Amino acid sequence: MASRPHKVLSYAYKQMTKQDLNILMEHYESLEDPKFRDDIIEDLTYLTTFGLEDEIRDNTVVESIQLIKYGQIIEQNVEQVKKGQKNQVNVRMVTGDHIETAKAIALRVGIVSQEEKDLDGIALTGALFRERIGKYQKYWDKEYQEWRIKFSSSKRFNSVKSKLRIIARATAEDKLLLIQGIKQEGGLVAMSGYSTSDATALKMANVGLSMGSGCTIAKDNADLVILDNDFKSINYSI
Repeated sequence: MASRPHKVLSYAYKQMTKQDLNILMEHYESLEDPKFRDDIIEDLTYLTTFGLEDEIRDNTVVESIQLIKYGQIIEQNVEQVKKGQKNQVNVRMVTGDHIETAKAIALRVGIVSQEEKDLDGIALTGALFRERIGKYQKYWDKEYQEWRIKFSSSKRFNSVKSKLRIIARATAEDKLLLIQGIKQEGGLVAMSGYSTSDATALKMANVGLSMGSGCTIAKDNADLVILDNDFKSINYSI
């Protein structure tokens, strides 16, 4: 279902008294503690799994990505982009979705081709991305008033970045690493987002673009707000 692409959800349940739940919660300082999650989901009764289809908005997204990447609309199937056509801009997808869902959507909109999507290094989970770039330190730069990254090997980061088109199951940390890594190597970054987890990355990007339907925190940290929620409008913005 993930590769169709559908967002896959499963339902399961168990019965607990409110008193038992309160006792369990008192054992943990934070409800984000992985051990708390493990205790909550232990001994569940499985009900069902289903997939939700999140439709791509007509052809305008495909055309917009082509305009951003190549500076023109290519009159042919997205999977058969002109050989030798040089990218003007690298378009990457950074998402919390399952990696197969991310690859399927990236293929549909032209971020990757059929030949590219299964190549090593093109699509990585956030965990694998962090593993491949190696050790790093995050520190606050008082001069630039932003978080910066000191990589143990910039060459290693650049090697990963040069192939990378998709980060799936991404965290806010992954977005920060990618954006600051590119900026520190002299690159320029425009990023679109709409959720709370996008806020820091939107602020760190050279141009942060929040969708009009995004949360207030994302919009407050963006340079521009796309009021019509249309990806096509990004072309006119940048």
